[in-house]
Amino acid sequence: MNLPNKRAAELLGKDKFKSEKAANKIINDTDLDAWKCIIDNAEFIFSYIKEKAGRKLAFAINKDNYNNVFEFFKYYAEELDYFLVEPLTKVDIDQVKPKMLELLKAGSVEEKAYAVKYLGLINDTESATLIFEQYKEDFEPLKSNVAEALSALEDKDSYSHFIEQLKSEDDWEKVDAAQFLSVYGNVDAVKPMLESMSNSGGMAENIAGEICSLVSLSELFASEDKQSQELSLEAFDNILSGIPEVWDVSALLGFKVYDCVNKIIELSQDDISFEGQYALLLLKMKSKADLFVENSQYTFDADKDALKELEEIHNLLNSLGEDFWKMQSENLCEELSAESLKRKKSAIALIAELQQNTATEHLLPMLEKETNEILLCEIISALDKLGQASKIENIDELLAKIKDPNLLAISKSSLSLT
Repeated sequence: MNLPNKRAAELLGKDKFKSEKAANKIINDTDLDAWKCIIDNAEFIFSYIKEKAGRKLAFAINKDNYNNVFEFFKYYAEELDYFLVEPLTKVDIDQVKPKMLELLKAGSVEEKAYAVKYLGLINDTESATLIFEQYKEDFEPLKSNVAEALSALEDKDSYSHFIEQLKSEDDWEKVDAAQFLSVYGNVDAVKPMLESMSNSGGMAENIAGEICSLVSLSELFASEDKQSQELSLEAFDNILSGIPEVWDVSALLGFKVYDCVNKIIELSQDDISFEGQYALLLLKMKSKADLFVENSQYTFDADKDALKELEEIHNLLNSLGEDFWKMQSENLCEELSAESLKRKKSAIALIAELQQNTATEHLLPMLEKETNEILLCEIISALDKLGQASKIENIDELLAKIKDPNLLAISKSSLSLT
């Protein structure tokens, strides 16, 4: 490995003898320069190489040199923390635990992240409250380790706390709760997380991403609980909306999008209860897949596994016949009658994006019946993009229903009244 620090390079190198020797020297000499070199270059090192190096460092830690390890805690290495901490669980707990508790009370956030990892590994239930208090720190690795440790300790108080926090009016607090619960790993949290996502103003994509980290979304699409089924489909819509705005194309693999698409295709053949939602998701994914495949700026830095996932999704969707896609275009208009405001908005946006002019006959009558001013603005904007704004009648009465000055200005602009 070509690194500026010799010991770090040898630790990560292919020569087993030199690698083991470097690991021993790094630990015995408390070589923080080598450790920092590894951390600084971590993003360029393959995970399997870091894992091999971590195992060698762990093997080098023993009862005679374990005190040296605490110096390494000043610098946090996310994929290597376990290998520094786990060997300490084999050393006299009466010597190590007090030091860890002291770090938890007065250490840096980096040191606290290691201490929390340790206390979780030794199943120290007495420290649960102190561990929970660390979640307030603004350091993501520490927050993740706190959730992981409290899960290992089966701490119910923290779990209940964040289930309740999902109901917060503050979207950031909702996301914070969802992040904790996705790491905590109790699948009973899925339903409350879905409900929180659906009630979120501007962070629905982020919460959907945390749900996908907790459970395979495609497994929920055929849920016997119709609300969970509908919300899981909404979550997938949020995932698609977040690529590439929130996540890059690699998220297709991480969120198992192929499995989701394949399941929706299967369900669309038999289940008519959500046919409009299935159509929206399939059309939206097809549009995204075509965009990503045809424009390299979305894929130039994606790894081969992500590119393979994209190719398989693209091939799957384009293998479906013309009649299938004609049916989906027709079914998309069914979403305009959905009870959910979010589903209607998503359908209107996609109709405009895909230039579905045939939907005009469905959009125009909605203007007469609809009272929600946000939705009215969305419909007017969509008709403008479709080149059908001239067909809107009773404009004065329509605009009178829109009270928000910003929405009114947007609507007038769409109607060429400004």
